[in-house]
Amino acid sequence: MDELRELALALPGTAEDIACAGTAMEAHTVTAGGKAFLFHRSEDLRLKLRDSLPEATALAAAEPERYRVGAHGWVTVALADADPPPVDLLARWVEESFRLIASKKLVAQLSTQD
Repeated sequence: MDELRELALALPGTAEDIACAGTAMEAHTVTAGGKAFLFHRSEDLRLKLRDSLPEATALAAAEPERYRVGAHGWVTVALADADPPPVDLLARWVEESFRLIASKKLVAQLSTQD
């Protein structure tokens, strides 16, 4: 998870915060322009998808204990230390979530970072 957190925080205009502090839903977040695109806890992470939603849905059908597709394209991924999900898949999904949530101005800065 540290690798994904660092990747998310390397995206333009991102910051770290905590959502639902003090409740059972408490999660660390990575935000872009004040809008959360990644929620993460020790046991899972949640992000928003659109283009990769069919892929996430197929994974959820094959591995329902690992992947869950929720309302409005939000996908939850269970994190198991013994058998972690593929980092390259999650890295791609983190960037997609950023692109969906961040402002056009922040997304445009991605091409200047490459």
